[in-house]
Amino acid sequence: GPGIGDNNTNGTVDNNQQDSDSSDSTSDRMVLIGGSIGLVVILVVVGLFILMRNRAEDLVDKMFVKEEELFESVSQSTNTTPTTPPITARGEMHDGYEAIEYPAASGNWFYRDTASGKWVEWR
Repeated sequence: GPGIGDNNTNGTVDNNQQDSDSSDSTSDRMVLIGGSIGLVVILVVVGLFILMRNRAEDLVDKMFVKEEELFESVSQSTNTTPTTPPITARGEMHDGYEAIEYPAASGNWFYRDTASGKWVEWR
């Protein structure tokens, strides 16, 4: 009786469940693979976009860097004040020495070395 029929029914139900489980896992795998491929494609596109943009920015940056370096080299040669007065500068006589305050009103005094004619810091 009833025991045999139950076994058959349970057996077919079990088979059906296994079939649906295996087809679900296959479709899950397909979704995972499809999603992974999609993600990889998106990452590659984004990576290429960033790379191209960085190259363009690098070119622009290089142009600006060259201009900046040129500007800095020109401004350094014109703006930096030498630490000693030029040899052609004329000082005033103090205690038998020719002395000059350089730069003016800076409190830095120099005297002319009589042997070399160069300005020497007065310490």
